[in-house]
Amino acid sequence: MPKINEIITRSSHAKAVLVDFENGKIEPGQESTLKSGLYKDNTGKEFISISSEKVLYTGNVDNDQEYRNFLMVHDEENNTVKLIEVDHCTVAPQIHKENKMLNYSLSAADKSVSELNKQFGSKKAKRVTEQRERMTMNIDAVKDQVEKTAEKTNIENAPSNTVQEEDSLCRPKINRDASTRDGVYDLDEVIPNGVLDTLIPQASAVLNSGDSIEEYQLTPFCTDSINKILSLNTPEEIKVRNIAIFFYINYLIKFMNTPFKNITKRYVACDISQEVNRHILDNFCVYTQNGRTRPIHMKDKCLCYIIVLAAIAKEYEVNVALLSKDLKIGLKKAVEVSRILAFNTSSKDKTIVTLNLPLPAPVTFTSKRKVK
Repeated sequence: MPKINEIITRSSHAKAVLVDFENGKIEPGQESTLKSGLYKDNTGKEFISISSEKVLYTGNVDNDQEYRNFLMVHDEENNTVKLIEVDHCTVAPQIHKENKMLNYSLSAADKSVSELNKQFGSKKAKRVTEQRERMTMNIDAVKDQVEKTAEKTNIENAPSNTVQEEDSLCRPKINRDASTRDGVYDLDEVIPNGVLDTLIPQASAVLNSGDSIEEYQLTPFCTDSINKILSLNTPEEIKVRNIAIFFYINYLIKFMNTPFKNITKRYVACDISQEVNRHILDNFCVYTQNGRTRPIHMKDKCLCYIIVLAAIAKEYEVNVALLSKDLKIGLKKAVEVSRILAFNTSSKDKTIVTLNLPLPAPVTFTSKRKVK
């Protein structure tokens, strides 16, 4: 590791300033066309002036910083490092031509206050003053432009802003023209056959081997649902498919209950099926430059898919009270989401939601979270 052999501070003979251009960056090869200088005004404050063939850039040097900044220069040949203390300056173009859209004319008093803020105000006061001057607009000019735009707009042909259920990224695709309940939601649209098939061996083992479902350490909601499926007098093929669906739901519930900080690059949502693991991470995570994330709307999407899948596997009836306990959410939230998915609350038991025909009118979800 190289050693620091020299430290040059502000008090020494050198003066270094890092310069940023407010309106962009210097194009490669244009450095030789610029002229620059470091100056001081009558009060002793320093400012930078940089000029090109057409534009003059100026800005105050910010050398009153809480922390000291250093530029490291590494000499690879001698394997030494030199630290140079630097100040910072952001330069902006000085435009003298009148802009038709912006009205920079201020009263004499406003100009005086602005100049005082720029010269003697705090950093915040300077920033607010500069922003106010840049954003002072000619209202009459804007009004004329809006009126001209409105005259050219055909209001009758404007598209409707009504939110349709099919447009939602959180809810599975719904068919409101279906004549039967099993046509409202298509299982293949929720889980592709190739993904669900990877859980069939595990589901068949539960049905045929006589193993206790408790051995699989599923959530109470999935355990209770699979036990009820085993007690029904339905074809074996249907039972196996429905049990496999609840195994998938079990992994979704565990995914929702996993703390956000634990969902890293190495996180595994399903350890028995790579297809299920990939399907959950691809459909219920968001990938950014910083890695994988699970925003709040993805947890809402998980809840929607769990309710729909549970309904398909259990004769279109879901116990949302037991589900909400597993997901650690309020019962009211689970019932509200089920209404958005076209489910009705049972008249006998308010904790049971059912999917019946005809479907109720579409419901659009409106977030009621408080903004702090």
